[in-house]
Amino acid sequence: MIARRQTGMQSGFTLLEAMIAIVVISIGLLGLLGLQTYAITATQSSQYRTLASIAIQDIAARMQANPRAADQGFYSAIDSPGEPSDKCRSETPCSPEAMARLDVWQWSQGIADTLPNGRGFVDCARTEAGGSRCSVYRVTIGWRLRDHADDQTAGLRCADTRHDIHGACLISEVAP
Repeated sequence: MIARRQTGMQSGFTLLEAMIAIVVISIGLLGLLGLQTYAITATQSSQYRTLASIAIQDIAARMQANPRAADQGFYSAIDSPGEPSDKCRSETPCSPEAMARLDVWQWSQGIADTLPNGRGFVDCARTEAGGSRCSVYRVTIGWRLRDHADDQTAGLRCADTRHDIHGACLISEVAP
C-alpha cells in the first residue's frame, strides 16, 4: 500500500516538472527567435552596405573611364537626374558630356533598383589649388532600411548634412 501512495504523489510531481520544463523551453525558443530576427536584420543591413559600396566603385570607374567629363565637372552635383535624351547609342559618336549624363542616369537607376529608397549623390570634395577642376569627389549613397516611421532604423541619420537622407548611408571620396 505504501508503494501506491508514493506513486500517486510522484505522478503529480512529474506533471509539475513537465510544465516547468515546457515554460523553460518556451523561453529558450523565444530567445532563439529574437536572435534569429536580429541576425536577419544584420544580414540585410550588411547586404545594403555591400550594394552601396559596389555603387560607389561603379561611379568611380565611370569617372575614370571618362576623364574629360570628370575634369569638366559633369559628374558633380548629382541628385536624382532625369533620363538623358541622348542615350549614346553605339551607332552615333558620344560626347564626354552626353556619356557623363548617361553614366549618371544609369548609376542612379541602379541605386534606386537595388536599395530601398536608394539615392546617390556626387559632389566635389576638393578642387586643385588655384583651379576650378575637381580633384576629389565625395560620393554618398543613402537608403532607408524600413518604410515604417516607428521602427528602430527611423532614428538613423546619415552623417552627410548636404543631402536629405533619413536613414543609413555610405560616404566615400574618390579621385577620378
